[in-house]
Amino acid sequence: MSSVVDTVVVEFTRDITLYSACLGHDLSTGKLVCADVFRAERGQWAKVHSGMLDLLVPGCAKDPFAPPGEPAAEVPERSADPVPRTAYRQPSQVGKMHIHGGPESQARPAYSALFQCLLANGIAVMAPNVRGSTGYGFAWQKRIYLDWGGVDLADFEAGAEYLKTLDWIDPDRMAVMGQSYGGFAALSCLTRLPDLWAAGISLYGPANLETLARSMPPGWATTVATMFGDPDKDAQRMQERSPVTYAHQISAPLLVIQGANDRRVPKAEADQIVAAARANHAEVDYLVFSDEGHGFTTRNNGIKAQTTVVDFLTKHLQ
Repeated sequence: MSSVVDTVVVEFTRDITLYSACLGHDLSTGKLVCADVFRAERGQWAKVHSGMLDLLVPGCAKDPFAPPGEPAAEVPERSADPVPRTAYRQPSQVGKMHIHGGPESQARPAYSALFQCLLANGIAVMAPNVRGSTGYGFAWQKRIYLDWGGVDLADFEAGAEYLKTLDWIDPDRMAVMGQSYGGFAALSCLTRLPDLWAAGISLYGPANLETLARSMPPGWATTVATMFGDPDKDAQRMQERSPVTYAHQISAPLLVIQGANDRRVPKAEADQIVAAARANHAEVDYLVFSDEGHGFTTRNNGIKAQTTVVDFLTKHLQ
């Protein structure tokens, strides 16, 4: 199947006559290009740099790349709204649901070194855009407001049930993974839908909505109230939707990756879920980067994190 080009505008010049953009797609790393807003015809680009986004994980073959098997397809949902998703696959018997961050973000057909490395190791990837994602209208995007761990969890369950119907997926060997909000979602799946997963990974994901809301700086009060609610008034609901409340139900091996200096999702969130899961004798691997915050700022740390993810999944799914 042919690949899909994904374009992201990087920056305009001060007089707004030139702009730079990153052109990428599922089969190659990004290219930084420059174009004249008024004079350039479509497709006329001045290439500045190629391979800017090349972060291949050591030990993974670069070729052949595997394109999305069914871009823009939909997962049948129990509600009237089907869930858009992209599936990356080669002949495989194991699969991973990859949940984007945000939640107001979108899984797009862009190049992912991690996805390609997983595919090279026989692990297919499904990237859903559940309710709360951008790109499908404001009603879809805002559906998750004050409903983290509610409508989204129903969509993840539907996605997992859909994966189980595919003849190239072993329903007993499926994993779930995400970063930031996606980490919260992965933890919600592992704690509240434990029978669906053989392994799970959270990268800097919240585990307790109440403590997360209380840790936010005062300037974020409006965002916190819109997304989670008021921790003084809504503490009970927040706890009912928090993965840490159900940590005793984790039955699959869990990998948690966290930056020690994370101000968006403090390390205390990861500490809570790791301690609670271990207290109930769950198998937990915990990797903390002492020099990172919310994500990875150095190539070596990014490669180490991705390599750890691939090793963890191949160990528990193959």
